[in-house]
Amino acid sequence: MVTQTQSDHITSRLEELLILGIGMSIGGIIALLLLGLMLESWLRGDVSPTVGLAPLLTWAPPAVQEMLIREASLMGWPLTADTSAYWYMSRGAGMVSYLLLWGATAWGLVISTKVAKGLVPAPFAMGLHEFLSLAALAFSALHALVLLGDHYIDFGLADIIYPFAASYRPGWVGVGQLGFYLSAILTLSFYVRKTIGAKTWRKLHYLTFLAYGLVVVHGLTVGTDTNTLLAQTMYMGTGAVILFLVYYRLFTVGEKKGR
Repeated sequence: MVTQTQSDHITSRLEELLILGIGMSIGGIIALLLLGLMLESWLRGDVSPTVGLAPLLTWAPPAVQEMLIREASLMGWPLTADTSAYWYMSRGAGMVSYLLLWGATAWGLVISTKVAKGLVPAPFAMGLHEFLSLAALAFSALHALVLLGDHYIDFGLADIIYPFAASYRPGWVGVGQLGFYLSAILTLSFYVRKTIGAKTWRKLHYLTFLAYGLVVVHGLTVGTDTNTLLAQTMYMGTGAVILFLVYYRLFTVGEKKGR
């Protein structure tokens, strides 16, 4: 017989899957629409981004249209051989993946310190942690794979897959690759938790801090936006939150042992 707790958990997971499915569907439709417009423009031999973007801009005010076209020109749309759009997409995906990884790490610490206990249902708390981790992996993979289309950096599949084999800053790129693989192992451990045991799973998750640290080092050393005020503020702010939560976690553990 299914208990009320089990029923609530199943309902919660179904809601998460529904939200994720809707988001992925909408994102996929938008991506396919943009890709189709760009490919159509490219096949006709048009190089002006105005042509590819025109169907999407009819609803926007003239000032917004001009701004979007200007930004598209800066990024190198449509996707011609010399476009820098792949590089911009990789940078954007990298930023998003970092913030998602930070969110997963911070939320994991919040769960472990019992701060959210009684305020957030346990199934939702674990589901959110799992979702953030999976989303971070997805955007990290996008961050790397998009570079296959960039002709300036000219990465091949081996540069992306094998750590420290990249032709561009192999050491610091390799640090990010190790962070990605370690994050993937930790995320996949969600699904073997019963097999390896909760105690082993919790010990394994201490490596989360190593994975997070590797990604931070990768972002600081390879990221072309590192010197900007926005990027520095982001890294300092998110890093400070993690340090505070780690300190709080250690403080609460020490307090419990002292009782």
